[in-house]
Amino acid sequence: MESALSAAVSAQFRTPDLVTSLLSESELFSQGELFSMLSPLRCVLRRPVKVDDLAEIATYFLDKGAVGCAPSPGS
Repeated sequence: MESALSAAVSAQFRTPDLVTSLLSESELFSQGELFSMLSPLRCVLRRPVKVDDLAEIATYFLDKGAVGCAPSPGS
C-alpha cells in the first residue's frame, strides 16, 4: 500500500488535476483517511473488483471530470 500511496502523491504533485481511484485489500484506511491525504482520490475500492466495474468507474470520471465520490464527513 505504501508504494501505491507514494506513486499517487507523486502523480498529484506532477499533475494537480489528476483523478485517481485506489484498489486495496487492506482495511487500514477504512474510515476515509485517504481522501484527506490525497486530494485527487475519488474512489477506494475493495479488491477483487470486476474489470467491467473498474472500466465503468474510469469512464464515469472521464465523462464527468473531477467530481467526488468521497464519503461525507461523519459518515
